Amino acid sequence: MIDFATFSDRRVHAQTRLFQIVRYDRSGKWYAEPTDTHIPRHHISVAEAARRSVDASEVLDGTIYFGVPGGQVFERKVRKLVESRGRNPEDLESIRSAE
Repeated sequence: MIDFATFSDRRVHAQTRLFQIVRYDRSGKWYAEPTDTHIPRHHISVAEAARRSVDASEVLDGTIYFGVPGGQVFERKVRKLVESRGRNPEDLESIRSAE
């Protein structure tokens, strides 16, 4: 099995104990990658990445990272989705700035 964590163009934009939402810089593709390496990853759209990230932050104590390179569209979609649910994105404890 391929160890996806070894790729240098892999950027984690959100995570829970069950999965990570990642974007690969070279291809520009988004994936939901389970932490259990025996489960296959799933190619997803940026909108689906945002939805899964927000759902995970609300239900699974997930973390969404803002400021990750290549994540501007993702961040806009996350903010819009959070606002559409009647919440202020700045109030989410799970949103952290990448350092």
